[in-house]
Amino acid sequence: MDTFYKTPIITASKMAIAAALAFFIYNLLHLEFGYWSVITIAAITQAGLSKTLTKSLMRCLGTIVGALIGYLLALVAHGNIEIILILFFIAIVISSYIAIQPGAINYAGVITGLTTVIVLSASLVHGQLFATAVYRSSEVMLGIIIMAILNIALWIFVREPHESFYDFIDELKNIPNSLANIVFTRTNTIASIKIALACLFTFAIWIYFRQLNGFWATVSCLLIMEESVGKTQTKSILRFWAHVAAALFGALCALLIGSHFWWLILPLTLSFFVCGFYIGRQDKQASLGNTAGIAIAVMLLASPGTDSSLAIITSRFLNVMFGIGVAILVTRYFWPNKSPTL
Repeated sequence: MDTFYKTPIITASKMAIAAALAFFIYNLLHLEFGYWSVITIAAITQAGLSKTLTKSLMRCLGTIVGALIGYLLALVAHGNIEIILILFFIAIVISSYIAIQPGAINYAGVITGLTTVIVLSASLVHGQLFATAVYRSSEVMLGIIIMAILNIALWIFVREPHESFYDFIDELKNIPNSLANIVFTRTNTIASIKIALACLFTFAIWIYFRQLNGFWATVSCLLIMEESVGKTQTKSILRFWAHVAAALFGALCALLIGSHFWWLILPLTLSFFVCGFYIGRQDKQASLGNTAGIAIAVMLLASPGTDSSLAIITSRFLNVMFGIGVAILVTRYFWPNKSPTL
């Protein structure tokens, strides 16, 4: 196989196979939050063993810490909205500060904030504090385990170019150094406050108006906001087009498949193969594959069935667009840092 195509095809194959395995497992076991295993696979897939394992470890760490934070915040606030918002703002400032640091640890910061948002949202709407904190986290671990096993198997039998397990060991050794070398600067402090302000604004709107899937606006702010206007705009554009494509694809699948749930395995694996191929190219837009894969997984699996799927697709798309708009406005007009885009 030509080296130019080898890594993209291997990456696409492992992403599609892992998604299919997770889909079968969580449905056979009737896991309530099982679709998060598929979402996790979309999020952590990278080209090569070491990069995927490193991102998997960071997602595992961020999920556990975020679930604990969200659980504790909900317990301390005890339903008091004002206290929830204050504690939420402080938690997002801290997680965002870690998220803008260099190295692999920044992804753990992003996932810590994301998980905190999801756990708090579930506790406020459904009263599922314990279930979301524990069971959702367990399904995330399921996705991580499936991808890890599959990656190790592929590494043994189908070596990718310049791939070494020792690269992952080196990344592990660098994590303590990354934490120890966190420097508190004015620029990073302002950036983390801006991210927290955008998240607080969208989260407060969701709390008071309870629009369907409104927490995805907050998640969008967490995922795309950076310390500069240019970087935020670049990630916003990628997220916008990924969700346009995912929304159209999800709506088409909902209309064609309807309530025939098991048939979703076909569009799911096909779309994940395409997303994985895009990730495997390892160019500047490779992250588009992860973003689109996550969006497709949510839109196809969060609430299957024509009517409910279309409602999920529409509400999630609108809230993501709202989050993108808020992120750009806050980044541009609150102490704007106009450093280069890339």
